[in-house]
Parts: sequence; C-alpha cells; structure tokens
Amino acid sequence: MPTMKLTLATCALCALLLGACASPPAPGADAEPALKALARGYVEAQFAFDQGALQRLTSPQFVEVSPRGEVDERAAVIGFYAADRKTATPPHRVLDQQVRVSGPTAVVTQTLEMGSSPRLVRMTQALSATWTQGQWLLTSSQTTPLPPPKQP
Repeated sequence: MPTMKLTLATCALCALLLGACASPPAPGADAEPALKALARGYVEAQFAFDQGALQRLTSPQFVEVSPRGEVDERAAVIGFYAADRKTATPPHRVLDQQVRVSGPTAVVTQTLEMGSSPRLVRMTQALSATWTQGQWLLTSSQTTPLPPPKQP
C-alpha cells in the first residue's frame, strides 16, 4: 500500500510538471509596454488599412463599438479596412496611454488626435486584451469622440 501511494504521488507530480511545461507562459510584470504597443499597433493598422495586421492583433471574438456607436464583429471591422477603401491618412497621434492588468485580462485606454488645428479631432479609446497562447490579443475596442474645446 505505501508503494501505491508513492506511485500515485509521483504520477500526480509528473502530471503537474508536464502541464506547466505545456502551458504558454503567463503574462509577466513587463506586460505594460507590450500592451501599449498592441494598442498603438491597432491604431496604425487602421490608418494603414492593413487587414493582415488587424487579424494578427485581434482575437476571433473581437468586437468593436465604433465612434458612431455601431457594434461590429471582427470580420466586419477587418472588412471595412480593405485596401481599395484606403484614403489619405491625416496626421494622427496616440496619447495618454493607461494600462490596467488583472491576470490574463487587460484594459488600455488612450487618446487619439487626428488632423490639425483648426480641424483637430480627439477621441478616447478603450481596448480590452486577453493573454492567449503566449501573446496579448485585442478582444474589444470602443472609441468615443470628444467634443471640440469650447471657444472663449
């Protein structure tokens, strides 16, 4: 009987070790730079109409709430950015990125500025990401236009 318990304990330990080896690495403490880059990459892929990058950066469950309040699934978002629909890219910047990580889930908020004065447009964007198979992938995006500054 003691031999049976030792054998079971050894098998259990081996199963745990094999499971740990087979699992992708967990997100580390250095997740913030990777998540900021992911969020900037998403914006750049949109402005470049780069459907391949949008596919690489988003999870199959991705959903977007557009600046107009429309809800679009991943296929519709990627389809919108077809190369033949590309127009001239206005000057744009990503500002004020903030990252919150909770285990395998993260939220990135950022401000987008597009155009130039006097036609500068600002929007706030919130992106959620999930750590999946050793990488961060976006699962949602919501972009909200900010009202123009009040003139004195």
